[in-house]
Amino acid sequence: MKVLGLITEYNPFHNGHLYHLEKSKSITGSDYSVAVMSGHFMQRGEPAMINKWLRAEMAIKNGVDLVIELPTIYACSTADQFTKGSISLLSKMNIIDHICFGSESGDIGIFEKISSLLTDPPASLNLLVKHYLDNGNSFARAQQLAISNFYPSPQIKSFFQQPNNILGMLYMKHLKQLNSNIIPYTIKRIGAQYHSKELSNISSATGIRTHIDGINSLPVIKSSIPDHSYQILRAYLAENKTIVKTDDLDLLLMGIVKRMTIHDFRNLPDVTEGLENRLMNCAKKHRTSIEFCKCVKSKRYPQTRIQRILMHALLNIQKKDTYLFHHKKAPSYIRVLAFNEKGRLLLRKCKELSSLPIITKVADFNPKSTSEERMLEIDLQATDLYHLSLPNSYSKKGRLDYLQSPLFIT
Repeated sequence: MKVLGLITEYNPFHNGHLYHLEKSKSITGSDYSVAVMSGHFMQRGEPAMINKWLRAEMAIKNGVDLVIELPTIYACSTADQFTKGSISLLSKMNIIDHICFGSESGDIGIFEKISSLLTDPPASLNLLVKHYLDNGNSFARAQQLAISNFYPSPQIKSFFQQPNNILGMLYMKHLKQLNSNIIPYTIKRIGAQYHSKELSNISSATGIRTHIDGINSLPVIKSSIPDHSYQILRAYLAENKTIVKTDDLDLLLMGIVKRMTIHDFRNLPDVTEGLENRLMNCAKKHRTSIEFCKCVKSKRYPQTRIQRILMHALLNIQKKDTYLFHHKKAPSYIRVLAFNEKGRLLLRKCKELSSLPIITKVADFNPKSTSEERMLEIDLQATDLYHLSLPNSYSKKGRLDYLQSPLFIT
């Protein structure tokens, strides 16, 4: 019995994801698959296009056996903390044999080399990072430039220009730091580039989302997603008319930032070096989240960082939360979103081997610590606030996390 772990957002589940799933099963020889999936807010600081249960349903109907939720505190965070939370959760399940991630490189040797450097960085690397930070680069860019000094080649330089390569490097780093027994693999990404908006048989999730504007636009993307995904999206749009976008939360977001003080901004994660002053100034000037982000962003502070700061403000995630969970704690429960019969067997095995509690009904879960309670409360708030953007019955049912059971799909 070999179990494959996947780290995903499935926003939405498209043909590229199906290729990745099937290819990963093949090269690892895995019989079962588990996807750790972001909930209602994404790593780039954006809301999911549709809710987490429907995206989990897409995954199961397309061949994943078990979908568990990555807690929001990790899902809507930096690439380093997103990957750390995901790898930690898979490792703590104690049932995962392999992970397989898609990458533009496709060469596991490069990931091995770079992740080894990051796992135990020499002092000279840290000095180089500081040098590039002092020249106005973001931390991620400064780290990439520093690594390129250790491995000066065109191959390494191009490696860092691709987002999936960067995530893969961090997956490998955290596997090493945890001394995990999980064996990593990578497969070369095919089809459209990560940010491409052009549609084809294998399109990017960004491109697919760009072309969805109500149910009448669905035929445009039909060739880019599996039929199960298409039918789920079709039923959703028949009721909700459109997918969720950041500007659907604009009244909430801008109402919050306009009442915030310098102290409030300073307490948000990723707000450093006086950035709170820039945030405060831009909040006073602008009425929409798009205008606000454009006002704040710079070479040092990329747009995705500003988007995450906005989402942290919305969810009331503060520096003390991220310090606790990113530096002292790890994901402390397994939250089940959907499963099939094989997934049921995985849950039984996980219950035997993992020390983490498994949440199937939120109402029945009793947190054993204040940190565990806080992690769950952030997830519950994320669902509540996400559904305020919807005009239909979803937003009128109260705390959906208490009402919605995991989906069992035969």
